[in-house]
Amino acid sequence: MMLPARGGPEPCGGNHGSGRDHSPARAMREPTAMTASPQPPSPQPPPSANPAATPARAAPPIRIAIIGTGTIAHTQHVPVIRAHAGFELVAGVNPTPVPWWAEATGGLKLFSSMDSLIRSGMSVDAVAICTPPATHYALAAQGLAAGWHVMLEKPPTPILSQAMDLHRLACAAGRTLMTSWHAACAPAIDPARQILASGGVRGMRVTWRENVRKWHPGADWFWKPGGHGVFDAGINALSIACAVMGEPLFVTGATLDIPAGAATPCTAQVRWATPSLPDGMEGIFDWTHRGIEVWDIAWTLGNGRRLLLSQGGGGLSLDGVAVTLRGTHEYECVYSRFERLVHDGASDIDYRPVALVEDILSAGQRRPADPSFRILP
Repeated sequence: MMLPARGGPEPCGGNHGSGRDHSPARAMREPTAMTASPQPPSPQPPPSANPAATPARAAPPIRIAIIGTGTIAHTQHVPVIRAHAGFELVAGVNPTPVPWWAEATGGLKLFSSMDSLIRSGMSVDAVAICTPPATHYALAAQGLAAGWHVMLEKPPTPILSQAMDLHRLACAAGRTLMTSWHAACAPAIDPARQILASGGVRGMRVTWRENVRKWHPGADWFWKPGGHGVFDAGINALSIACAVMGEPLFVTGATLDIPAGAATPCTAQVRWATPSLPDGMEGIFDWTHRGIEVWDIAWTLGNGRRLLLSQGGGGLSLDGVAVTLRGTHEYECVYSRFERLVHDGASDIDYRPVALVEDILSAGQRRPADPSFRILP
């Protein structure tokens, strides 16, 4: 599948690879029992561009609940939300108790389901959905129907059609929907985009290696049908490539190594092309890696120079010389973007990385993985 490069604002209802939507999804400050309107709301005048006319903190914090309290919620979402002036963490949802929740949140209520949160009548403006991807569509649809703004952890959904339909539901509900893609908030992203735009691209190599047991101890949902296997991590590389490349990527071939008892790959080799570059673009994705993580993307520029994005976007060098980077913590950037979207009445839905994973899994030739690798120790 070939998807368009991310562009400017697009209206609700557009079925484009980049669903940036600036329809007026009103920021919610009233009680949460709101009925979704059957049609997108009529256009409203844009907010004033004069910072003096609209103070940065004129509105109260957005009251947000975290849905799913796994590792990413514990290490990223909870501390960032509690430190962010634009948000107030009010509750969590998880089917079973988690030992860290009370201490990390100051004893906030942990509900056992979205239904129980909705029935509680608690004042909630938004939810951050941090559950396994197979559950995202139903939970996001439920949140939008409840009148809440929704942020989706990556990947937003396991399949493209679900992400596209959530865009439709957000437009109908008049609420903000955002795909987080935290790696695209890394400090190297903007300067890499600028260098690639000015220098052109002759080639690209992605090297994404990590140990699944270190980052997902005991988990197995990504090995099941509908899971992404190694691309649960590798989709971060794809989100970066989509964010910085000036042309769309499309898959021309892949080799997928499938472990015994799994439906998804533990390693993969992928080839891509763009409209102007028919070859010279490849990637290796490896979840069996035992050493230090490697999260690199290297480009050969049109003039032969080499641009290297390393540390998942935490580092950038041009011909071996480090590029000075400025920026914030990835998740601080994610939540600041979500805050702006809610107050601006906009959505930002980028489903290009999901489409690329679908294409890789569809086009890839499958073969048995090394039998020494087992999906669970």
